Amino acid sequence: MFSPPEPVQLRLEYTTIDDLWPASRWDGPHGAVYCREYRYGAAYRYGSELPHHLLGRFTQPPPLIAGEDAQDLTFGDSLFLDTETTGLSGGTGTYVFLIGAARFIDGEFVLRQYFLHDLHQERALLHALDEFAQGCTGLVSFNGKGFDVPLIANRYIMQRSRLRLPAHCHLDLLWPARRIWSRRLPSCALTALEREVLAVERRGDVPGALIPELYFRYLRSKDASLLAAVFEHNRRDVLALASLAVALCAAALEPVEYLKHPVDLLALGRLLLRRREYALAEHCHQQALAGKLPRAERGWAWVGLADIYGRTERREEALPLLQSAARLGGPAGLEAAIRLAKYLEHQARDYAAAAEMTALALGQQGANRHVAADLAHRMSRLQKKQTGAVISATEAAIPAVRP
Repeated sequence: MFSPPEPVQLRLEYTTIDDLWPASRWDGPHGAVYCREYRYGAAYRYGSELPHHLLGRFTQPPPLIAGEDAQDLTFGDSLFLDTETTGLSGGTGTYVFLIGAARFIDGEFVLRQYFLHDLHQERALLHALDEFAQGCTGLVSFNGKGFDVPLIANRYIMQRSRLRLPAHCHLDLLWPARRIWSRRLPSCALTALEREVLAVERRGDVPGALIPELYFRYLRSKDASLLAAVFEHNRRDVLALASLAVALCAAALEPVEYLKHPVDLLALGRLLLRRREYALAEHCHQQALAGKLPRAERGWAWVGLADIYGRTERREEALPLLQSAARLGGPAGLEAAIRLAKYLEHQARDYAAAAEMTALALGQQGANRHVAADLAHRMSRLQKKQTGAVISATEAAIPAVRP
């Protein structure tokens, strides 16, 4: 049954972007763009960290954080970038309507927000961003490699222009943050890291999924009050980038002093182990074990520490740790039992003990069918070796009979 549409409610009073951002309209060679600027001095603190530590205490990200793409990045010459868009899936129909960008200028952390008040002014928006980013040699983002930068690059292409952001030297904070905090935190979203790492609790924050719809409503009504919470959300995101960069540098360079939770120390220790930085990795594992680790994580700490001892020619110290982990059970216990079985079979040549450890591994929960099949094959081989060893010992005990 057809229902007539509800009558349109006309709003006689609303807030324009000029009311919300007074004196923020800039006229450039490609049209008008709205820009709001904030300046933060050396004493400004966002959450638990001072962004200005990136000018003195941590001028460059350590290799553990930088990875291969940001080895030459200097924070003082970098652009901190976050965007708000008309969709989360990307594509040619997705616009970047708000760009939050910040950099250090004359000792201040200068943050600018560029707002696309009309879809036809996109070229003006991108031109303004180019001007602000001029001279920057690095880029800092959160998930920017997978979302922000490809989307902005696509908008440049749509405007028949060339991306001028320094994307060749890009530090994406999402990935090192996950490596350090994902063992403990159920989410490594930026707001979750703010709460758990930076001690920032956002109140009244707009959910990201609602942001595109709010912008489309603005385009229809020109009521900028709809976007007030979006502007604040974006401003906080950019500030969080700087403080999170400080936190990651401190965690990598001063782990025992900075990371208070033993699970975080264990995560960093395992990361250092993969990088073959054995001394610091050992220290992180030991400090993690000195804290209140959950049962499963304690097993992984024993396995990791045993791995460090094995790689630094201290195998005698490694074996008791693997034995403790194997008895503890779980995924770490399975890993420890397999390693012990290999050692006992191939190096100690104690086939009976190797078979016992293989049986223990077979009884552990968590072994997939490939691991279980490999363990079954190992058990069969060990049984044959034990039988062969018994036959050899029997033959050696029987004196040879001479004719």
